[in-house]
Amino acid sequence: MPIIFSNRALSYLKLKHWALAEDDATSALRICPNDAKCYHSRALSRISLGKLRAALLDVYAAEDSCDNNILKKEIEILKSKCENALADAVKHAPRRRVQVAIV
Repeated sequence: MPIIFSNRALSYLKLKHWALAEDDATSALRICPNDAKCYHSRALSRISLGKLRAALLDVYAAEDSCDNNILKKEIEILKSKCENALADAVKHAPRRRVQVAIV
């Protein structure tokens, strides 16, 4: 049953329906919580949705549960992409000034 959600998530990724891909990958992970392929799919969709911290957590989970060498290489590439995107987002985030009153 998780294969249905997993395959549909991959289809949604190809169609660039990021939110639907995230939902299906999450559904697949509820059924099979150690599926590296589903974590990978959800991370891809979350990166595209701008959910970089959540995507990085999925990448780490995929890395821990992966036993496929080909998928491991893809996960490493995705990890680097996600970490770079997150660092770039932090670097360009607006800075806030806080007034401090001395009493």
